[in-house]
Amino acid sequence: MDRDLWKAMQNLNIGSNLQPLRLSRDTQRRNATANRLSLVVRGLNPAHQNLTGMRNTLPKAWRLHDRVRGQINDDGTIQFFFTEEHNLLSVIDRGPWSFKDWMVIMDPWYRRGNPNFLTTISFWVQIYNIPNEYRNQEVVEEIGRELGHQEGLRIVEPTRDNLSEVWVRIRFDAYQPLTFTRYIHFEEGRDQVLLRFEYERLKKFCVTCGRLTHERMECGHVLPQPQQLIEQNEEEQLCQQINLQQQDQEQALAEGEQLMVEKEEAESPIEQVDHDEEENLDQIHIAEYMQDVTQPLLNQGTPVSIPGISCPTTTFEIGSTSGADRGSKRKFEDIISEDSYPARRQRIEETNDEDGLVVAIRPPPEP
Repeated sequence: MDRDLWKAMQNLNIGSNLQPLRLSRDTQRRNATANRLSLVVRGLNPAHQNLTGMRNTLPKAWRLHDRVRGQINDDGTIQFFFTEEHNLLSVIDRGPWSFKDWMVIMDPWYRRGNPNFLTTISFWVQIYNIPNEYRNQEVVEEIGRELGHQEGLRIVEPTRDNLSEVWVRIRFDAYQPLTFTRYIHFEEGRDQVLLRFEYERLKKFCVTCGRLTHERMECGHVLPQPQQLIEQNEEEQLCQQINLQQQDQEQALAEGEQLMVEKEEAESPIEQVDHDEEENLDQIHIAEYMQDVTQPLLNQGTPVSIPGISCPTTTFEIGSTSGADRGSKRKFEDIISEDSYPARRQRIEETNDEDGLVVAIRPPPEP
């Protein structure tokens, strides 16, 4: 308890009003010289990147383990001291680097006063789907500036075995989400093109938010889905359902038409027979109708012209009967008898060269 008390008392601000101390220029120069060839490294996911293991492993990955010395700092960074400047620049150019499959960021010590010190990372990014006529330096540079600060560019022409390649080296904020796709309008009147970006030497990252600082299970970021996208998905699903229903209806209709055609083909002989029978019945009905119409007229002695037959002098001879011998009752019975028994009528056909066909109907003999 006494020890803690004495330690707390030493935290008093006694002496803060004195004149500040100043390091000599020689000391500052020697310190700057000692740190000038150093590289400060920080892991982007410290929970999975042990500082001691990182200090011992990275120089081996750089193949400089016997020419680099590492020092762990209190702020969670590691400072690597190089003996040759070209070795330090080589490590930066060959980056990015990773430890335990998580990316690390690095900056030269002399940039410590820069606002973005130890906040950026550099990748070689391959760009896909650029049309042939736009695969040139000016277009690629403009696309690269949308991703971050461009540090390099490389366009590889296609060969017999390989397709063309477009590469751009981009430095961007390491704590911001990665960009894997982006739509672009190359010119007015043409459809937009979806570009894809592939990061060389990229290791683990969060597949939910695209950041390099944590895993998906540790991500607290929820990607909001735009309402427009939700409505669009609902419309697409509804259109798909309608299309499926229309296809089912069209298929059922086609099957029904096919069955009807097959049924008609199977029933066509029977229908032809029925049609012939109907024609015969029509002819019989016409003959009976003509007979029923002409019979009363014949009984009255009225000449009848039959349509369709040229008979200008056609006459109908009817056997004469005496009104005194037969009463009205007998005449009525004769008419009924003739109408009721048409089969007993006697038809006599006579040929007249001048007048044509003459038909005479005689009454049946008296009983």
